[in-house]
Amino acid sequence: MSGKTINALLLSLYRLCAFAGQPEATRGTDTHLLQRGGVMTIHKNEGMRQIEVRAGVVWITGKSSGDIVLRAGERWNFGNQWPYVIEALAESRIVLK
Repeated sequence: MSGKTINALLLSLYRLCAFAGQPEATRGTDTHLLQRGGVMTIHKNEGMRQIEVRAGVVWITGKSSGDIVLRAGERWNFGNQWPYVIEALAESRIVLK
């Protein structure tokens, strides 16, 4: 096996272990694993009101709102500046509620 293949397998194993022992997502809750540089957009009609960062660091911005950076263990309530854009500044695991 090449070094690239081994690294890819180890990264996959790491991702699987990151979710081990975590409770199953409850109704109205979405858990996402974002790679560094990964971007997602949250729209008002998705019904999410809060983000919690379980691991990593994310940058959040909304229409006409200031930017915010959240680190592992921090949470933030979405205001009324939809849509919001979330970018992972490091590999991150987030929960949207």
